[in-house]
Amino acid sequence: MTENDRILQKALLRFKIISAYLADNPPRGQRRAMLEHLSKKQWMLETGEIVRVKADTIRYWIRLYRNG
Repeated sequence: MTENDRILQKALLRFKIISAYLADNPPRGQRRAMLEHLSKKQWMLETGEIVRVKADTIRYWIRLYRNG
């Protein structure tokens, strides 16, 4: 696997995680709960590696996505 493949794999995982949040579009008061729910899930990379992502990291990725 090349470095570009690893970068693409990370980007796709990030989008997969934030797309779940964006699709649900939780109203105020439920946003933190949705982030916590997503942070408790296990996500699998194409290599089979299991990863977990903190709620604050997901929130940061959403902010980056929305700001272009």
